[in-house]
Amino acid sequence: PFMSMLKYVKEEKSDCKIEMIYSNRNQKAAAFLEELKNLEKEIPGFKLILTMTDDPEWPGEKRMIDPQFIKDYVPELQDVVFMSSGPSSMVNSIKEILLSLGVQGKNIQTDTFTGYK
Repeated sequence: PFMSMLKYVKEEKSDCKIEMIYSNRNQKAAAFLEELKNLEKEIPGFKLILTMTDDPEWPGEKRMIDPQFIKDYVPELQDVVFMSSGPSSMVNSIKEILLSLGVQGKNIQTDTFTGYK
């Protein structure tokens, strides 16, 4: 769902601010990685935050998404609408983290992928 949203923002030249935290085990498993990097350059209000949790060649962030990770990258939690998309276990974990940080349920949207654990 994020790719179509980002393409829409680009086409409409929307001035919204989007920060996308995208976690994968490694670069090979990261769907749309190059396209997302390009969109970050093309959309002024889009910031891509990547973490590769099991990639020895990845020079950037390697932490798993936990409360501290979210606070480090999204300091103003109450002014944000979060959307979590992916396998249900991951989506549920992110939702629990956000709720534990005091994010209101109405500011959390989820989309789960079937067939994943």
